Amino acid sequence: MENVLSDASPNIKWKLVVGHHPMYTGGSRTEGYDTKAIRNSLKPLLDKYKVDAYINGHEHSLQHIKPAGVTHHFISGAASERTAVKLIPDARMVASTYGFMLFSVTANHMLVQTIDYNGQIIYSSNIAK
Repeated sequence: MENVLSDASPNIKWKLVVGHHPMYTGGSRTEGYDTKAIRNSLKPLLDKYKVDAYINGHEHSLQHIKPAGVTHHFISGAASERTAVKLIPDARMVASTYGFMLFSVTANHMLVQTIDYNGQIIYSSNIAK
């Protein structure tokens, strides 16, 4: 991944990384080995290359977490099942409902909408560049 990030053109406006496991979560894997291992291996790269968003699943909930730094963390794994999730200090939104996230990216904005199983927007975040 570092090769891809380091080779990216300086003209690229948005840097998004997609993975499976979360680095932060208010779900059942908050203190799990895989969560800590992913954070220890990926966080330095995301920080170094100023990645705008890390998008992942694994947790069966919907979450937007924004720890210190540039990177927003979006967890969208609530299509097949749902599990309990708690509001952690850096969380902007958590939901234990069936749903998904819709990302709309333009040159200057990234709009992230969380949509529940009824098609209702239950959360929206507009990130400016």
